[in-house]
Amino acid sequence: MKTLRGFTLIEVLIALVIAATALALGFESVSGSARRLGRVEEAALTRWVIENVVNDIALRAQAIEPGRHQFVETMLGRTLVADADVEREAKLPILRITVSVADASAPGNELDRDAVELVYAPAAP
Repeated sequence: MKTLRGFTLIEVLIALVIAATALALGFESVSGSARRLGRVEEAALTRWVIENVVNDIALRAQAIEPGRHQFVETMLGRTLVADADVEREAKLPILRITVSVADASAPGNELDRDAVELVYAPAAP
């Protein structure tokens, strides 16, 4: 007569611990990748907002007044607020633009900042 041999309770528990450990490590890896993707997405959005603001000011370079200007952009369902400080050089056709970007839901938390010097064509006399 043949006897059937099964797994002992200890063997089943050890297998469950091994499986749980493997799943936890896999979940942490996926979770870390999602966080990194979120940071990359945020960095790309803030750079696009800064480029949009600089291009908008460049198109109006001759007429734009020095001082603080605020821009609101919605990208991928996120509303971002950009504050641009514009300074005009007295003797040269140069604008100095400093742009800071924050999420509209957390305006005090600056996500990115950049400064640009823009040379523009002066108005014809």
